[in-house]
Amino acid sequence: MTHTEEKTTELDSSVPVGTVVDGYRIERVIAVRAGLHTLAEATAPSGERVTLKLLADPLEGKDLRRRAAKLARVQASIPHPNVLSIRDDGKSRERLCLTGAPANAVTLADRLREGPLEAKEAVTLLSQLAGALETARRRGLVHRALTPAAIVVTKEEPPQALLTDFGIAVPDAPGCERGESIEDADYRSPEEIRGEPPMPESTVYSLACILVT
Repeated sequence: MTHTEEKTTELDSSVPVGTVVDGYRIERVIAVRAGLHTLAEATAPSGERVTLKLLADPLEGKDLRRRAAKLARVQASIPHPNVLSIRDDGKSRERLCLTGAPANAVTLADRLREGPLEAKEAVTLLSQLAGALETARRRGLVHRALTPAAIVVTKEEPPQALLTDFGIAVPDAPGCERGESIEDADYRSPEEIRGEPPMPESTVYSLACILVT
């Protein structure tokens, strides 16, 4: 399997630093997924530092927003150190608000551009993610968009991997009809590409693809 690079560069951001969204001031763009979302550090109206996922396509329709809000509440209830928990109920049409990512954190996709990880570091990060995904599975939540771009990595030693979200804003549709990039398809399980709902086994498949990358 050949993996292509995921584009998560800050240079493509359509949300400049200083922009205010629903009272949240953008302080730093972490990553941009063209046509999908922008991940950014922001200051909340309360002064708290948070992470925002700004959706390129706002959640339209009551059913989709209701489902996203339900999934957001489940994620918010997951007590795991490797998950950036959601700070609101996900009812916003344009954003998800998560707990703040550590300063200078980058996505795993960006980290991999610097070169392959040492085996020990790769296993450590993937073990952290596996624990977070297993905790979520016990709550009935399966990741719907697991790729290196959905993972934030700290620059501390040892590094820590953090899941940004569980694909909560991903619409119910076959993988080939979601408007996903070719890069995303590299990490989708065969059943997801066929249009079947993701299962815990699908997440294992995606995690294995990330380890190969």
